[in-house]
Amino acid sequence: MSDRSIGGVGSAAPHRVARRSMRVMLLEPPLKLHGQRDVGFKEVLPHIGIGYVAAVLRNAGHEVRVVDAPAEQLTLTDVCARFTEFRPHLVGFSATTYQIHEVDETARAFREIDPSVRIAVGGSHASAVPKETLEAFSALDYAVFGEGEETATELLERIADDRSPEGILGLAHRNGGDVVVEGPRPRI
Repeated sequence: MSDRSIGGVGSAAPHRVARRSMRVMLLEPPLKLHGQRDVGFKEVLPHIGIGYVAAVLRNAGHEVRVVDAPAEQLTLTDVCARFTEFRPHLVGFSATTYQIHEVDETARAFREIDPSVRIAVGGSHASAVPKETLEAFSALDYAVFGEGEETATELLERIADDRSPEGILGLAHRNGGDVVVEGPRPRI
């Protein structure tokens, strides 16, 4: 799947235009599955949640690249090369529970390349246990829970303005040594 293949996806989220365009990489992590499991994929389909978030962020004026490592059969080395070439301000992963360790490994690799990059995770794992996700995986800065379109847009506005993420609904974040879980965001 190329980053252009989901550009036409619409959004029910309000259209906001960013004051400062940010570079965002949204990705499905490379799947090693610890070399032990076969999840039996019959076909690879584009991730609809990443598509929605990408469309909303593009509509807001951000430069977005989508990387679907399983669909493109990319390794961690391949994904790191794309990260290095693009140099995003924010990386957003989507992860189920069986993918969370691959997210952590990829996030740690990105941190080694660029310690200043902001890293978020969304998807079913972060939605189920946002606080525990940040407590367990120190390379992650944010956990987006629930529908991520409006939360991601607001988070990028705050990052662009160098403001705290405090009060962003649908977001867990770090505040010093603590993990703060803000309230849930109403559904779109």
